[in-house]
Amino acid sequence: MGLWSWIKGLFGKGSQDDEDEGKPLISLVLLLREPRYLDVEMLARQASAAWDKKIGTDDSEGNDGFVAGESPAFILHLGEFFFLVNNFSTPYVDDPEAAAKEMADLRLAKAMADHRAWLSVDMLGEAEGEMLAKAYRHIGKLIAALADTECLAIYSPATSRLNVYDAALDEQLRGPDPLKLFAEPTFVPVVTVADDDPRMQAAVDEARRRWPEFVAAFEKRKEGEHFAVKSRFTEGAEVEWMWSSVTAIENDVVLGVLDNDPVDIKKIKAGSRVRISVADVGDWVCVRGDDMEGGFTIKVVADAAEQ
Repeated sequence: MGLWSWIKGLFGKGSQDDEDEGKPLISLVLLLREPRYLDVEMLARQASAAWDKKIGTDDSEGNDGFVAGESPAFILHLGEFFFLVNNFSTPYVDDPEAAAKEMADLRLAKAMADHRAWLSVDMLGEAEGEMLAKAYRHIGKLIAALADTECLAIYSPATSRLNVYDAALDEQLRGPDPLKLFAEPTFVPVVTVADDDPRMQAAVDEARRRWPEFVAAFEKRKEGEHFAVKSRFTEGAEVEWMWSSVTAIENDVVLGVLDNDPVDIKKIKAGSRVRISVADVGDWVCVRGDDMEGGFTIKVVADAAEQ
């Protein structure tokens, strides 16, 4: 019996069977823009770097662990753990576009619709307590090593949480509790609300009617206070409403810095200096200490995200 057959026999059912039975899968998944080439030598090097251990392609003496198999599935051994590393050149779900349509957050929907392959690190077997925490620390470090610019999103089967992938997440993946990265979205969620939604129309109308209040407050601003506007940005046929921190107001123009990255618009990004016509402003907020004024559209967007 070969090593591969022996390991599969040792653990019996695979991770997909565990998921089908309703058991929480101890795993992290990367949704990829394009299929990834991966072989045992590459995986051994990446695991060695991720874990600061000597991972070989066999169980020779002197190795801390080993890798066996070939794409789309590898077995990786380290100490008391065996991991299954999946590398599939197909979407993670049967119909990515249909799945994307069920997602309120346009960033997540775009990542789901655009991915064409996936890669995961799953623990084989069951664990709880410190053993479970240790397994996730190993998984997080290896996933961080395997991630690259082709990664669109990261998914936790155990919690059913999906987050847009960004290199800034690597620090959390290598930290003591990788699952914490799912506590908050990587970027500010972008949610579609119909232009003719009566709640949104009423919120925008109130923000525009009370615009002089924002201007007056900004002119009397003190250090530590924050002022921002939500406005319309366009690029060709693309239209997105985004928040910008205000730095100046000059007659009918607001000067500021874009607070979040667009989904489809390419000419600007978070941190870009922007000039906004007051006519394009649809909401505003003043944050002074623990008090916030404005934010008329926030609840409408939040309600839409939960639908």
